[in-house]
Amino acid sequence: MAGSIADNYMPEFKDEFSKLYPELWKKEINSAFQALYETDFGKIIQMLAFALKDRTSSVVNMTNFLISVNSPSDVFIENEKNSKILKRYSQVYKIYSKLLENAKNIARSSRKVIFFHYGGDLSMSADLANELSYRFPGKIILVAYIKGTYANVSIRGRIDVRKITLEAISNFEGATGGGHKNAGSINFVPNKKEEILNLLKSYLKK
Repeated sequence: MAGSIADNYMPEFKDEFSKLYPELWKKEINSAFQALYETDFGKIIQMLAFALKDRTSSVVNMTNFLISVNSPSDVFIENEKNSKILKRYSQVYKIYSKLLENAKNIARSSRKVIFFHYGGDLSMSADLANELSYRFPGKIILVAYIKGTYANVSIRGRIDVRKITLEAISNFEGATGGGHKNAGSINFVPNKKEEILNLLKSYLKK
């Protein structure tokens, strides 16, 4: 269930899940991203996703903890087994919430295309792009993460962003990317940042 919701897919067994865990769900949930951003179950998904942004040993400990739980709600109960999960989530969420607020400020003043870029130690472009696409459904989202020799841009929108992604990378040697109809990403070298972002924005404004 968690994997489906995180991938913006509402599984057929959602009603069965909501009956089993009504405290984590809401009656009027019409989309996967609504569940992700408006329910306690969505918060659990985000907690685990952010806790994954850690060293391998911590991820292994988290996996062992999840195997032992009896209910999804056990994730909220702080104890010796999950204290590191909650601590890491808190650390990452603090960074994420600041970035999201900055991106929202840009989004509110953007007419069609929202472009937000940032750096740092954590790559969260997909997380940010997903939430921005939910908060601003009528707009096209570009979130670029740039660090050293690595650069990535996550794209979201109701248009065929995969087609645009493939057209854009065909113009740049070394650029790779792909995705789904409404969600895509591109990896490229930072010295091509301005060129590739300008090309993307020109495609998206057509």
